[in-house]
Amino acid sequence: MEKLRFVKGKPFFWPLVRWRLNPPNPEKLVFPFGRTIYYEGDDLDPSVAVHEWVHLERQKFSYPWAAWWWITYLLSPSFRYQEEAAAYRKQYEFILAQAPHRATEALEQLAGDLSGAMYGKMASYHQARSDIRLGAVEYEDAEAERLARQAIGGEGDEKALYWVKRFREKGYSGEQLTWNVYCKISKYDGTPQVVR
Repeated sequence: MEKLRFVKGKPFFWPLVRWRLNPPNPEKLVFPFGRTIYYEGDDLDPSVAVHEWVHLERQKFSYPWAAWWWITYLLSPSFRYQEEAAAYRKQYEFILAQAPHRATEALEQLAGDLSGAMYGKMASYHQARSDIRLGAVEYEDAEAERLARQAIGGEGDEKALYWVKRFREKGYSGEQLTWNVYCKISKYDGTPQVVR
């Protein structure tokens, strides 16, 4: 397979995108096509590159498949939503892995983008948020368990897994799940710690 190309500027099919979607802030958009990513502005954020990679995979890194994909993407809102939800899910998983402290803020931004005018307001904010998190829940559980085990200093302790399951049943997720499990396992009482 030939190398992935990054091209600064709008793609040749930009007039079709503008005609069909009329997206706000076109200077911030990124367009995957076959084995090429078109973008404007500065360097791509790594999480955006992960998002676009999902689209390239689904286009099978092929220009003919990419042409079919874009036609379907522009004509079918349900296909467009399905494709973007999958890409935003991977982007969110990447952010969870690389910068968990940004996860909550990032999820809000991603859900706002997915539910916004950029894609034709295809879903509510809450639906988009739920669909993005859908695939990331297992990752969040694994991360909470890993941090809890690290807090008690043992990889094999079943206590961590027990508390992950208990807090998950109560509806906790993401940073909230991780924090509660950590507090339970490490016997943290919630009082501020003074570092001298």
